[in-house]
Amino acid sequence: HSKGSLMRILILAALLASLLVSSSEAVEISNVTIYGKIIMSADYADNGDDGYLGITSSNSRLGFRGQFILNEDYTAIWQIESRVRFDLSGDDFATRNTFVGFTGDFGSIKFGRHDSPYKMSNNKTDAFLNRFGDSRNLIGSFGGGFDLRTDRMVMYESPSVYKAGYKILYKTESGQEGTDLLSASAEYETGGLRVWAAGEIHGKMMTAVNDSTPSEENEFGLRAAAAWGLESWSFFSMLEGIGNFEGLSGVTKYSWVIGGRYYLRDTWNFRAKYVGTTGRSNVDHSGGNMFAASIDHALSESALFFLAGALTLNQENARYNAVNSGLFWTFLPVCLLYTSDAAD
Repeated sequence: HSKGSLMRILILAALLASLLVSSSEAVEISNVTIYGKIIMSADYADNGDDGYLGITSSNSRLGFRGQFILNEDYTAIWQIESRVRFDLSGDDFATRNTFVGFTGDFGSIKFGRHDSPYKMSNNKTDAFLNRFGDSRNLIGSFGGGFDLRTDRMVMYESPSVYKAGYKILYKTESGQEGTDLLSASAEYETGGLRVWAAGEIHGKMMTAVNDSTPSEENEFGLRAAAAWGLESWSFFSMLEGIGNFEGLSGVTKYSWVIGGRYYLRDTWNFRAKYVGTTGRSNVDHSGGNMFAASIDHALSESALFFLAGALTLNQENARYNAVNSGLFWTFLPVCLLYTSDAAD
């Protein structure tokens, strides 16, 4: 069986990578980095009828990464990244991008758990990532989901050639046929313009109603994104189309994002954006719109304060980031962020 053969090859490669990484006495160890990000906020949310005030830790994390120099052509790499909950008791070990792999002139290959290329194409452009106004409140799907961090994956990242590169990821099946996933993206940069194109297809069990009922069809998504920077201005946009939404044959959902950032001074900037979606085509009045704005002040290279607000307008049968249908708005009065060599 072709999938079984591929699975055995991937397992063998992962075991080889693990052996190389564990044999620390036989290789040179260099560039071990401890990094992290703390995002703490005081939040107020209201749907027009009920409101609440809370303290939130949004995707705070702690990570360790390093490399083992094998020879002049190949380097073994590893990373362990965990979510840290500052607002709740307990923590989650190795729940974020955690992998072993190799890098060199050929690019890099990683085995383990990692953001999909489809997800990364949004991360590169969304100026409201991990805060109120995050596009993921409206884009993507609700079932198997997009913008995923995938387990049991192997990913190849090409080197940049003529300012272009690509990524391709395959998530292996997790004990059941139809639980695999294929995701890919391409990127091009010229001057102040960067563009991305990405696609992802889910196995029928990735969008199943439960673990024993496969979906009608494979769900797939296509996305195009761009970011353009000038001296004091930067702009970003994204278009997305999802087919066979939640595995339902012929059901579609389309979304779009447009926004910008203006740098008031070296340490101040203003951000604003709009996100819209048609909702699922088999449910009338399931679309929504979101508006967000933020004023950011960099206290230092590693600390940021921002004041932000978001307004979400749902149609009758929509529930985007809302307690119930109708009006939903959020306001973020205080947020302090600390980062040290940490990706979003």
